Amino acid sequence: TQPAASFGYAWLGLERVTITRTFTAAIQLTNNATNRSPTVTINDSAILNTGGIKVSNGANVSVARSTIDGCGPPACLDASGAANFVNFEVVNSEIKHGPGGIRVSLDGAAGGIVNLADSRVTQIFPGEAIYLRGTTNGVQLDAVRNMINSNNRGIAVDTNGHVKLMGNQIVWNSTGGLVKLSQTNTYIESLNNNYITSNGWGPGSLPDEVPAI
Repeated sequence: TQPAASFGYAWLGLERVTITRTFTAAIQLTNNATNRSPTVTINDSAILNTGGIKVSNGANVSVARSTIDGCGPPACLDASGAANFVNFEVVNSEIKHGPGGIRVSLDGAAGGIVNLADSRVTQIFPGEAIYLRGTTNGVQLDAVRNMINSNNRGIAVDTNGHVKLMGNQIVWNSTGGLVKLSQTNTYIESLNNNYITSNGWGPGSLPDEVPAI
């Protein structure tokens, strides 16, 4: 927890660690400060059969060369709240077997960014591999060279969500690979060499999903 009157920054580093069967959140970050956010780095580790990693009111979370398997609800990496900026960095890692993969759903003046590179998000049901919803500051996903496959839904972009894609494979997601849940300040930009196919073969998309690719 980041105290409201703190002058420093709360920081937790995990390296070559296994966290398993916690039933609640493996790591919970609560930020009570208005101009500071806690930081967590997870390297070469495994988080298995837990409630995932939960962020409230802003944090910096870095995951590298790690596996998050069997997590949630609501998601393996979940950010909510209204107070501060959220930053998720996921590199060379795998997220799988959860009701949601990476979920950023923010209120108030908060904003966020998700950097996802050289990673895999798979077997996420019944939610989305990645879900983005922001406020006036927005939430942006920069995804480079990832595999997003075999989920209920691939990337779902809600109000004030922005996506930039380069070199990704988005395949076999049953209710859509790329889905806009809202037309309010949302965009999906495909920059180069994305392979998006064989999505939407399962149950039909919800009526307010426009479009599903």
